[in-house]
Amino acid sequence: MIKRHLGIFILLVSLVPLSLYGQSIRQIELILELLPEGEQDRQIIVEQLEDLVKSPIDLNSASAEQLILLPFLDDFSVRNILLLRSQKGGFRSIYEIKEALPELPEQYLELLEPFIRVGESPYTYHKRTRHDFFIGSSMPIKRQTSNSLEVRYEGRKDGVLTWHFAGQKDKGESWLPLRHGGFDYLTGNLFWNKERYSLVVGDYRLTTAHGLLLGMGNGYFSALKFGGNGSGRWVGQLKPHRSFRETGFLRGVAVHVHPESPLSVLLFSGFEPIDARLEENSIRTFYRTGFHRTEAEQRYRHTARCEMIGGNLAYRSKSVELALTTLLYRYRTKQGEALSPYRLYPQRTPLWQNSLSVNYKSGPFQSTAELVLDKKDRSAAQGAIIYRDEAFGTLALQGRYYGVSYISPYAAPDSHYSSTRGERGLRLMWEGEVAYWVTGRLFIDRFRRIGPSSSPPGHVISARINYSNDPWWITASAQYVAVKKDAQRFTARIQGDRSFFSSWSLRAGVQVSKQNPEPLGYSFYSRLHYHKDNFMAEGGVQYYRLYGSVVRGQLGYMPYLYTPSMLRGSGVHYFATMRYKLTPALQLNTRIHPSFLDASLVLTLQ
Repeated sequence: MIKRHLGIFILLVSLVPLSLYGQSIRQIELILELLPEGEQDRQIIVEQLEDLVKSPIDLNSASAEQLILLPFLDDFSVRNILLLRSQKGGFRSIYEIKEALPELPEQYLELLEPFIRVGESPYTYHKRTRHDFFIGSSMPIKRQTSNSLEVRYEGRKDGVLTWHFAGQKDKGESWLPLRHGGFDYLTGNLFWNKERYSLVVGDYRLTTAHGLLLGMGNGYFSALKFGGNGSGRWVGQLKPHRSFRETGFLRGVAVHVHPESPLSVLLFSGFEPIDARLEENSIRTFYRTGFHRTEAEQRYRHTARCEMIGGNLAYRSKSVELALTTLLYRYRTKQGEALSPYRLYPQRTPLWQNSLSVNYKSGPFQSTAELVLDKKDRSAAQGAIIYRDEAFGTLALQGRYYGVSYISPYAAPDSHYSSTRGERGLRLMWEGEVAYWVTGRLFIDRFRRIGPSSSPPGHVISARINYSNDPWWITASAQYVAVKKDAQRFTARIQGDRSFFSSWSLRAGVQVSKQNPEPLGYSFYSRLHYHKDNFMAEGGVQYYRLYGSVVRGQLGYMPYLYTPSMLRGSGVHYFATMRYKLTPALQLNTRIHPSFLDASLVLTLQ
C-alpha cells in the first residue's frame, strides 16, 4: 500500500519542475528547541525561518525593520548593530556583530549564520528572477484517513517583487469540486516591497503594537524574550501570508508607507473566511482549526466571513514611538447576509475599536505599552518595563489587563495559558549569562480571571539553563503550572547534544511530568543525526509512560511539514528522516513515524 502511494506521489512530482534553496535544517531545529514550553504557533515561526534562509539579511545594507526579523534580536540590539556598522563603515564577517552584542551567547550567534550574510551570497539573487517550487504529501501507514497533498510556488524578481501560490488538502479532508479549486485550502498574493513602500494584494498578515487588536503575525521569538509580546516589531508590520496555516490572515489589499520622515502609515482592507456555527443570524461558536476532516467540521466550513478595514498611523523618533490603530469590522454569511457578532457584542454591528501604543527608550531602559480605547469591560492594556545590561542581562516586568467583554478577531494570545479575556496578570522575566558558556532564563507569571468567572490566582514558573561548548550543547529546564487549585502540573527536562566524527551528532534526553492527581509520568528519547555533503539522515526513538499529562513527540524537521505530535498514554514513538540533494538545487525529503509516511520535493529555478 505504501509503495503504491509513494509511486503515485513520485509520478505527481515528476510533472512539476522542482529545485531547492540552501537551508540549514539543523539550525532551525535547534532554534525551535529554544522556544519556551507551551509555544504553540510554531508554523508561523518555521515559515519565517525558512523565508530568512532563502533570503538572508545583508548586514551591510539591512534596515532596522529588516534586522528586527532576525531570531534573538530586539530593537535595542538592532540599534547597537546599526551604530557599530556606521562606526566601522561596514562588516567583513557576520561574527563582527558580536562587538555590538556582547551579551549574545556564542551559540545563539552560531544559530544566526543561515539567516545573515555579508555582501554577495549564493542564497540570494537580487538582480534576477527566481522560482521556488514545493510539493509534499503525508500518506497514512494504517488506513484510517486519507493522504494529504501540499503544493506551493513562489517567485521573486530583483529583490522587490514576489508572488506566491499554495494549495493544500489536509489529512482526512475530501477533494472539493474543480469549480471550487479542488483543494480545501488555497492562498496566494502579490507583494511589492521597496525600502520605503510596501504593497500586498491577496492574503496577508498584520501585527500592530502588542497585538491587542491585530496580532496575526505574532509569536516570532517574542515569547522567548518576554514570555509574550515584547518590544520588537511593535510598529505596524505587513507580511504576505505564505504558509499552509489556514487562519489568522486577511484576503484583500494593504499598503505600508514608511518614508524617511518620522511618520508612517499602514492602510488595509480585506476579509477572512471563518468556520462558525450560526444560530438565528448570529455567531454561536468559532472554529479556528482549519481542519475539515469530519462531517461536522465540513458542515461549518466557511459559513461566515470577517470583513475588516483599518489603519495604523505611527510616529517614530530616536527615543519615542507612538502609534494609533483603528479597526472597523463586521461579520457576514458566505451569501452576504449580515450577522450579529460573537455573543459578547450582541447589539453592535459593525464593530469599531481603537488602540494607542507607546514605546520609549533611554539608555538601558525601555518602556512599552498598548491600550485598547473602549468601555471598561471592553478595554485591554498591556505594557512592560525592560532593563538591559551587558553583565546582568535582560530584566522585564510586564503587566496585562483584559476586560471581561474584550474581544478582537485577531488578538494575539499573551501566552499558552492566557485567556486573553477577563484576566489580569503580572509577569517577571530574566535572561542572561550565568557563567562562561552558560546562559539562563527565569520566567514567573501570576494571573487571575476577573468578572463572573473569577477564580483563584494561577501561576506559571519556568527556568532554563543552556550550556554550549563545542562539541556539547546541554539544556535543562523545569516548569510549574497551576491554572486552577486542583489542576497543577510540573515538568522537568534535560537534554544533551554531542557532535563527533565531524558528521555525526547524538541527542538524548529525559523528561518527567506530574499532573495532579495523576502519578508521575516520564519519557526517554534519543536521536542520531548524520550529515555529510548532499546527504542527511536522522533517526530517533522515544519511550513514554504518561498519566494525564502530555509531552511533545520527537519528530525530525521537514520543510513546510513541521508538525510535532503530542503524545499521551504510554508507548513507543519513533521516526526516521532523510534528505538528499539530487542536484545542487533539487532536494528530496522523506520521513516515517508511527502514523504517516511524509515525502516532499523542493527546488529553485533562477
